[in-house]
Amino acid sequence: MKKSNLNETNNNHYNFVSFQNFSKRFNALELIGPLNFGIAKNKVTLIVGRSGSGKSVILNSIMGTFKSYKGEIVINGIRRKSRQGYQVNDEMGYYTQMDFLSYDVKLITYLNEISQVLGLSQKFAQKQIEELLQMFELHTFKNKKIKDFS
Repeated sequence: MKKSNLNETNNNHYNFVSFQNFSKRFNALELIGPLNFGIAKNKVTLIVGRSGSGKSVILNSIMGTFKSYKGEIVINGIRRKSRQGYQVNDEMGYYTQMDFLSYDVKLITYLNEISQVLGLSQKFAQKQIEELLQMFELHTFKNKKIKDFS
């Protein structure tokens, strides 16, 4: 599994969501960006970072909640800030950390169930899950219940 950097420029032709020179300023000191990256269609994409690093800003900008930013967000060929920007809303969704707070299921069980929902073969899913657990140093916590994560 390739670990990508959000500042990496991707080929926009293959991306469902494309950030082009995106930046958002909250005050004179706080700036997120500039970011150039893409999110492929029909792929599960994780946005991971420390508290305050801009994960929610990215998601809220994709969903159209934030529109005061510099640069472009293009979703399925439509500029998010355009008049037609709302048309892509029914083509995407996301889970926040809050969605998982009450899950009384082990992490490994949840990841396996999500893999089934996505239609991944068991062999492929197991390989991807193992790589994710290693990448995010969660292997020792795979039997911990999701509701018990902070």
